[in-house]
Amino acid sequence: SLLLAGIISLNRVRIEIPLEKENQDKLVKFMIRIGVFSILYLVPLLVVIGCYFYEQAYRGIWETTWIQERCREYHIPCPYQVTQM
Repeated sequence: SLLLAGIISLNRVRIEIPLEKENQDKLVKFMIRIGVFSILYLVPLLVVIGCYFYEQAYRGIWETTWIQERCREYHIPCPYQVTQM
């Protein structure tokens, strides 16, 4: 949200700059660089957040599966009844 506020304020500055074509072009290039950087930063961040949600959604299943496999492998009674979610 802070990045979006910065882009909006840069756009306002671009509009208010007098018709100096060179300065406007430099500002537009700068805004494009910020936009590209933002996208390149946000894509991996969203992937990581998606991985966290995926892990949280399936963690219970993974844990119960692991416990069941260890109980079978070592021929020991499970400490509690495992139920699938």
